[in-house]
Amino acid sequence: MDDDCGSLLKAVASAAQGRLQDFSTQGLANLLWAMASTSVYSQELFQATGDQLVESLERWGDSSTELSARELSLLATDVGSVLWAYNTVGFKHHGVSAVARVSLAQIGHELDDRSSRTLGSES
Repeated sequence: MDDDCGSLLKAVASAAQGRLQDFSTQGLANLLWAMASTSVYSQELFQATGDQLVESLERWGDSSTELSARELSLLATDVGSVLWAYNTVGFKHHGVSAVARVSLAQIGHELDDRSSRTLGSES
C-alpha cells in the first residue's frame, strides 16, 4: 500500500471515530475490514468501533424488533467481518467477543426455528 492510501485511511479513521453512532452494523464492519485488509491499524478506532458494536448488538438482543431471515444473515456476516478484522490485526475486544458469541447463537437459533417452521408447513 502506498503512503497516500495509508494517509487517506488514517484520515477516514479519524473522521469516523466521532460519528460511529451514525454507522450501521454493516458500516462498522466495512470500516474495520478496510482498515485491517490494508494493514492500517488504529487501536482507538478498533476499540471505539467495538464499543459501538456491543451497544448495537445488545440493543438488538433486547428489542422485540423482528428482522427478516435475510437481515439476520447479513447481521451474522457483519459480526463475522468485525471478528475477522480484529483477528487480522491482532486486536482483542472482550466485549465484542462475548456479545458476538451470544448474538450469533441467537441468530442461528432463530434461523433454525424459522427453517423448521417453514419445512413443517410444507409437509
